[in-house]
Amino acid sequence: ELGIESISISAISTGIFGFPKRKAAEIFGKAIKDFIDENSHTSLKLIRICTIDSETAKIFAENLKISN
Repeated sequence: ELGIESISISAISTGIFGFPKRKAAEIFGKAIKDFIDENSHTSLKLIRICTIDSETAKIFAENLKISN
């Protein structure tokens, strides 16, 4: 609707609140895939997942098969 080309999403709750990092990565991956599958006309070209620690970044990169 807004015509945005990029979005950043924070991996919140995987730090101090202790939500399991691998489970969060699975949920992010499924949600992103579902969005893309259901919105092939989207203007989004970049979806960035933000985190503050290298362990979480590595887990997300492995789960989503991306480079960090």
